[in-house]
Amino acid sequence: MKRRIRLTESDLHRVIKESVKQCLTELDWKTYANAANKSSKRSGISYWRDKGYDLPDAFKKAVQHRQRVKQFGDAAKDAFGDQYGYSNGMPYDNDYASVKLGGDFDATEEFAPHVVGYKSKGYGNPRKLDRRWDTGLHKRSEPEEFFGDNADASKSFRNAEDEYDAYKGGKYRYDSLKNGGDGKWKRIK
Repeated sequence: MKRRIRLTESDLHRVIKESVKQCLTELDWKTYANAANKSSKRSGISYWRDKGYDLPDAFKKAVQHRQRVKQFGDAAKDAFGDQYGYSNGMPYDNDYASVKLGGDFDATEEFAPHVVGYKSKGYGNPRKLDRRWDTGLHKRSEPEEFFGDNADASKSFRNAEDEYDAYKGGKYRYDSLKNGGDGKWKRIK
């Protein structure tokens, strides 16, 4: 005998809202970044040739995965910005400052994802080595130096950089719902 469950319309809306909320918490920036990294490994023609595909099919598969890397990478950057980003004003305002995830997931280490700071007079990564052409020396600026009096931007940059470095350093573990976990990323010590 089947048991029937009766729901009012408000109960149904609540159940749907909770289900959507749970799905969205599972898809944070780290999930998108992992998907981009996995697709990146499959974006080479040789990967598919080794799997037994002939050249035209291997090329087609590689191109598909390069497109996925871009899509997942863009989604990771957007989700990272929602969670750790900072923005103040509009890009051409004198006091404009923002913090976000920059770089390309399917690129060499030089252009790989990193936390980047933007200002009204240009952009750059406060932690990046800047070439001083007049002296020939490299200069590494701190966020406080880069953002000036904007303490909120500096704090946001440090938090975002710490979060990204922890992820990149393997200090996160995903507890899969399939394996009895809660479907969330956990930072490990």
